[in-house]
Amino acid sequence: MVEEMLVQILNNLKMFLANPLFLVPVVFVSVGYVFSWLFFMAKKHQPISKKEVDMLWKSHRQFSRCKAKKYEKITYGGKIVGYKCECGYEHKQKRPIINVHI
Repeated sequence: MVEEMLVQILNNLKMFLANPLFLVPVVFVSVGYVFSWLFFMAKKHQPISKKEVDMLWKSHRQFSRCKAKKYEKITYGGKIVGYKCECGYEHKQKRPIINVHI
């Protein structure tokens, strides 16, 4: 029974790979998905200074009417990349891997 299933799967795979009408759209969609993810979703941590963290935290407190008295720095690779407020709010500075200038 298992052998029959494997034979059927291999036959279907051979048929799929033998017909380029099925293979070409799959390849184009896959490549398009990878490029769109790379351009729009892939990000890396951006280090920020202590002064910028203080300014971001103060603006968070002002605009969200947060009553917290302290925050905790978030570090990545030994550099400050954001903060976590006592209220639970978390800010991480990220930027796209690829910058597209138009």
